[in-house]
Amino acid sequence: MGQAANAECLGREPGSGPQDVTARMEQAIAGYGRDPRSAQLLQRLACEHPDVFFGSAARHLASNTESPAGRRLAIFMIRQDSFFERLTNPSGQTLEGATRLFRCLLGYDPTLDFRLARMLPGRNGTLPANGLSKESAVRAMDILEQTSKGQRLFSVLGHLPNSGEAQLAAKAALFVGRRADNPDWTAKQLLSENNRLRANVLEAFWDSASRASPRILGDCLRDDNDRVAGNALVALHLGGHPGVEEETIAMSRAADSGRRATAAWAMGKIGKPSFTERLLELMKDEKSNVRSTAIRSLAAIRRVERQQLNSLPANEIAVEAATETAVSPQAVESGGYRVPAERRPDNSILKLNR
Repeated sequence: MGQAANAECLGREPGSGPQDVTARMEQAIAGYGRDPRSAQLLQRLACEHPDVFFGSAARHLASNTESPAGRRLAIFMIRQDSFFERLTNPSGQTLEGATRLFRCLLGYDPTLDFRLARMLPGRNGTLPANGLSKESAVRAMDILEQTSKGQRLFSVLGHLPNSGEAQLAAKAALFVGRRADNPDWTAKQLLSENNRLRANVLEAFWDSASRASPRILGDCLRDDNDRVAGNALVALHLGGHPGVEEETIAMSRAADSGRRATAAWAMGKIGKPSFTERLLELMKDEKSNVRSTAIRSLAAIRRVERQQLNSLPANEIAVEAATETAVSPQAVESGGYRVPAERRPDNSILKLNR
């Protein structure tokens, strides 16, 4: 399809700079549907200036979801020989931007996720002729994880958790694990020496309804890798299993600072206000990674509390309307942070943010 599109490029116009191309694109998009030459001009620009066209079209599609020219822009983008390379290039755009663009393009071509998946290594580890580089393959897995639903890509990607590329295997484990919900598969993957893979398998297990999860997750709390142990804590909490709070507090008192930082992170993910006191203590830890993680987790818990407050009917709210003291890592580092004194409620100034 890309070669066919390139063959349609006629009458190349040399000397056009990026700004000129962008201006001509905007003119063609604005006139699309009224001027029959607009579609032809967009096609020329896609062929002759693929880099500029890709960036401009991506920006337009992201901000103009109902644009009359949207389908034509999408078609010309997808037809480019280097479309998947540009889409998955980590230095080209953010993951958020690439994912948003890909989700938009799926609306025009529902097979696009299959086509992207087929550019990843096959079962024998070899890449197709137009396969992606290692960095782009990892980005592709991130995009597919957030956009492809269900098990429809298992036949193409199901083997990748066994890939020799450690980072790609870890990303694939998250993708497969979230869609398989198979405790036997999970237990097998947790035997891997790939720390990232084991951690991602557990993250995929966060929403699992499997009865085997308490046993599997309990074993992972003792894993040597901090992220694996932290993800196990969160999974146990999400599964409603008892003793998670006590396990988290115990981990926060470990001799190893990485373990303490992991416990502080887990407190923020779990979001229980009962962790506040311990987090305030961890904000004074001797290690900066523990202090900064505790600050972020305390802020996350307070955000959850505010959201819960704003969701209540006005006649059920009873809160202290004291001004919340902002806590910054710099203040903690300098020793200038103090726990604010308890304030009495002043309901006369209470306002709901709805």
